[in-house]
Amino acid sequence: YSTIVYWSVGFSGADNGQRFLTWIFTTWMTIMASSTFIQILGYSSPDVQAAASIAGILQFVFVAFCGFLVPKIEIPDNWIFMYYLTYLRYPVEALSINELWDAELTSPPGATGVDILEAFGMRTTPDWIWKDIGILISFWAAFNIAAFVALHFIRPVAKLTPIKPMEVAETESWKTDVDGVLFHATPSSIVWKDLHYSVPGSKKGEKIGLLNGVDGCV
Repeated sequence: YSTIVYWSVGFSGADNGQRFLTWIFTTWMTIMASSTFIQILGYSSPDVQAAASIAGILQFVFVAFCGFLVPKIEIPDNWIFMYYLTYLRYPVEALSINELWDAELTSPPGATGVDILEAFGMRTTPDWIWKDIGILISFWAAFNIAAFVALHFIRPVAKLTPIKPMEVAETESWKTDVDGVLFHATPSSIVWKDLHYSVPGSKKGEKIGLLNGVDGCV
């Protein structure tokens, strides 16, 4: 979907498509980091419902403090640390700089992309694009380590115990003669002989026979 979104909204195709490739790579790394973070919650939660509830709350917090819904300059000083701890803040800034650092806007007259970046409290030079991506990759690596720890220590996978073959005692088989045919069978849980079964018919007192003199075993 990233390719469709990028070109449908009219993002820049400058630098021989380099900005588009940066968009694709950053989006992919964001998805990878988010997926690994969800794995951490899944490995460390008691069940699926708890993991889903915690994930929803934390993702809301990440989105709220990533600098898009609430610009950095509007985040209270007591909560500014969340801006730097939120892994979504780094791809948001990287993609914003990737698109706007040299953009010339038509409205308002004379405005530039740098003005928008400054209004959101973001850095304005293109060298921060790959710095932010590098930090995002570091978050992804840290999430993988945390997921490994959660899987092996918080909620370890149970080891399968091999099942030993059941020892069957040697006993004599039973024999039965049904209509001249001699059957041999090993000891079974259920054995029946001369079984009859009928169900009520449509008329009063009528019975329909379904089984008549059946022998068998399970």
